[in-house]
Amino acid sequence: MAQYCGLLPKTKRRPWPALFMHNEIELTFTHEASGAEMYLVICTTEFGVAAGGLRIGQDVTFAMVSRLAETMTKKFAVFNLPVAGAKCGIRIPPGTTAESRNEIISSFASKIKTYLRSILLIGHDLGSGMADIRRIYDTIAIHRLVAIKRILANTAMKSLIQYTPDFIIRSFLPAYSDSGLDLTGRAMINSLAVLTSPLKKMEELSYAVQGAGGVGQSLLAAIDQSGGTVKAIADIHGGVSSAAGLPVARLLAAINDKGELDRDRLGRSIHFAEFPGDEWSGQDVDVLIPAAVSDAFARCDRGRVTADYIIEAANLAMDDGMDRYFHGKGITVLPDFLVNSAICCSFGLMVANKISPYNNRKIAKATLRYMAETLKEVHQAAKDGGVSLREAAYSRCLQFDRR
Repeated sequence: MAQYCGLLPKTKRRPWPALFMHNEIELTFTHEASGAEMYLVICTTEFGVAAGGLRIGQDVTFAMVSRLAETMTKKFAVFNLPVAGAKCGIRIPPGTTAESRNEIISSFASKIKTYLRSILLIGHDLGSGMADIRRIYDTIAIHRLVAIKRILANTAMKSLIQYTPDFIIRSFLPAYSDSGLDLTGRAMINSLAVLTSPLKKMEELSYAVQGAGGVGQSLLAAIDQSGGTVKAIADIHGGVSSAAGLPVARLLAAINDKGELDRDRLGRSIHFAEFPGDEWSGQDVDVLIPAAVSDAFARCDRGRVTADYIIEAANLAMDDGMDRYFHGKGITVLPDFLVNSAICCSFGLMVANKISPYNNRKIAKATLRYMAETLKEVHQAAKDGGVSLREAAYSRCLQFDRR
């Protein structure tokens, strides 16, 4: 590990188990003019780099941001990669204007600028976009790529970053590359293939997806590539289904930039039935994929679930209690931090200097292989211990000692 050269004091290295006991940095701010609440949680500064997204919404709380930061930490810890989890959040009051929203984001950036300049890599998340991230770096008067290079100089990538042209860095970093979402969907469906083989062929599986945003769309494409059948999809307005399957190409063409499915456009080409949004979990399919909201199964009747597999494609799609419930019913849950972690895994592998960053195709291939090998080990541990994949994966997080 290269010597830490950030603006913050670097903490003494702790084992992974200690990182889940408490967060090193927990900050809460209030925007006086609007009353908006702003949060920053960073697991630890000991790796010299921490990564997480910015979540913005009326329902954002400190507790939510803390849970999301822990999930990010798990996404790195389960693969034993030297990056800390982090999360930023802003609770926007109802009726906030676009101008006021921008002022709140700028105020938040000013308050956390020390971390943005020294350790924190921030990306967009639910409720935020690239324009918001650009505003953050514009506010603190530093180019985003400059900040990223300064932070990565704290890691084993130091020499590589020093001598690599900026246009190449942009091509492989998740912060700039457009390939991240594509890899996210592929990794989750590839993880399912690891578990189902050789019992079932991927082309025999049917799916119901909750969410038509970026992650949902990447999953639709990955399912289609695997030969599977999408029988139902739900967005904020409800769901559509077809027992014969919904053509993925037409689904993708009918989704707007807000992640909403245009029923009129879809209806011109295929026949489908509509259902209330809370009935997505009761669809007669092999695989359920919540890819939209946290605590997805707290919003519907879990007793109606008949699927054999659930892929957590949304952060915090369920809590530990819900995971135990489904495990008791014989339903296999693929936890978010284990399978919805391709971007974290690929970035962590680069930070650890375990893969070369110069070829996106090779990065994707290495990431999928590394995730598949880890999943196989977790799956075996789960079978040996008679526990769920989530419990086995969390135990794996705790077994590594980073001292």
